[in-house]
Amino acid sequence: MTEQSSRESLLLPERSRLFYIGLPKTGTTAMQTTVSSKRETLLAAGVRYPGVGMNHRLAIAALMGKRIGWDGAVPPEKHWNSMMSEVEADQSNRIWISHEFACEAGDASVERFASNLGEPIHVVITLRNYASTLASVWQQSKKIGNAQPFEAWLQRVLDPSSTKTSSSVPDSIGNQGGIVERWASIVGKQNVTVILVDKSRPKLLGHSFEDLLGLPRDFLSTQSGGFTSNRSMSLPEAELLQRLNTQIKGKNVSWTDHRNLIQRGAVKSLLTNRVPGEDEDRILVPDWAAEVAAARGHEVADRIEASGVRVVGNLETLHESSRSIRGSQPAVDSVPMDAAVEAMMGLFTAALKHDVSTSKSDVKVSDNSLPAVRAAANFTTHDLIKALKIRLTHKVRTGRSKPTS
Repeated sequence: MTEQSSRESLLLPERSRLFYIGLPKTGTTAMQTTVSSKRETLLAAGVRYPGVGMNHRLAIAALMGKRIGWDGAVPPEKHWNSMMSEVEADQSNRIWISHEFACEAGDASVERFASNLGEPIHVVITLRNYASTLASVWQQSKKIGNAQPFEAWLQRVLDPSSTKTSSSVPDSIGNQGGIVERWASIVGKQNVTVILVDKSRPKLLGHSFEDLLGLPRDFLSTQSGGFTSNRSMSLPEAELLQRLNTQIKGKNVSWTDHRNLIQRGAVKSLLTNRVPGEDEDRILVPDWAAEVAAARGHEVADRIEASGVRVVGNLETLHESSRSIRGSQPAVDSVPMDAAVEAMMGLFTAALKHDVSTSKSDVKVSDNSLPAVRAAANFTTHDLIKALKIRLTHKVRTGRSKPTS
């Protein structure tokens, strides 16, 4: 089930509008970061990545009528119109537009995208092993405020006998085959490419886009590290965010506060500046979920093959066995010292709008520190959540709180 496509067969026609719609957690952030950082050299190579930001999130949300955040509004259509003005003014280059919001588009929104982007349009969808996607998507939901524990979330997503409705499960998890079929039916199967992301072939994603756009080999070697590459969290790190989200849920904390202080502060600092210890537990799906995920992966692979779209990579990666755990993950009641410090430093940096970070060699445990910290070099999750919660309940907002002299 592998299609070995040559560089020539992947190359898109001149002036094509390449629409990279994700799915989430398949290398989208790393690719968008790389492309946006090379915007000028990319244009010189014949590809326009419109705008000035990392991706086209606001424009795509505007055309879909999608609200951003739990208390946010739909972005005005001026974002889409502005982007399209730049696209339509370019009469010579291939165009690259990207954000994974688009993979959640229903039929009406897909038709609207196709009509607005015009021809020649080409949609790129990236997928990875189904079971590993589950853990990654749940971790991502921690960053944006989800307070649901992993196994409860898995039950809702995977168990057909669950009393929870499936209407709130995003298509990117519950209907991956349907996403491919929907876009193929509206823009044409010949105008859809599915790329199977595979850890054993780390350059496949970048090389595929290079071939699609006629770029030199390794032009799109992705950046790595921290928030841009969306590394996986360890179990203690995820538990920290889990408990924090549980504590602040319903406490009049706005999406803007959470985004600025937690996502762009505590989480960014953790993922950018910290490497989890070798002894820290990783997040693994339980055996029952791995079995269901393998079956779902087979179904997705079969539907993609039947859709007739172009496939780069091996569809078998969608259902290959992945690491799982018998029973439940071990309970977490403490957070490593460096994780606690990084989270706090990130939060304070975001709140005060200036860098208060310190190197790990500067981290000391003073004589009047908590006894538990002195003894075990750990913060209990209760202590850390309490400290973080104080900042939120006092509504320390970016741009409002200033350092005192």
